[in-house]
Amino acid sequence: MDLRLFDRSPEMAPILVRLYESQKLYSLASDETPAARAELTGAIAALLEKDLPVGERELVSDLLINLMRQAEKDLREALSERLSTMEHAPLRIVLHMANDEISIARPVLRHSPVLSDLDLMYIIKSKDASYWQEI
Repeated sequence: MDLRLFDRSPEMAPILVRLYESQKLYSLASDETPAARAELTGAIAALLEKDLPVGERELVSDLLINLMRQAEKDLREALSERLSTMEHAPLRIVLHMANDEISIARPVLRHSPVLSDLDLMYIIKSKDASYWQEI
């Protein structure tokens, strides 16, 4: 990972530190600790709300997709809720959430302004009835 990209965006450093600390906190906390999940989803949402250059946005997207692959179901559900209303959420992340289990996909399928009709048609064709019923 080339961290020199973040030299051009000094506001990213505190957010990345918060994300790192939140991930560490979440991994140490039990699954029943909502404070750790809330802190982590807040840090992720803060990252995605920044108006970043394309290269930095892609780097953040890669980081978050890797994090989501390792995350517990309840964390992915909370993140899906937060992303579902963000107008500038990265399409790759929203598509990743939309293709996850239906409980995780539901908020982005219902509300995400990022998904186009073509994206939704692909999901309808590739997933079972529970997905297109949400759409």
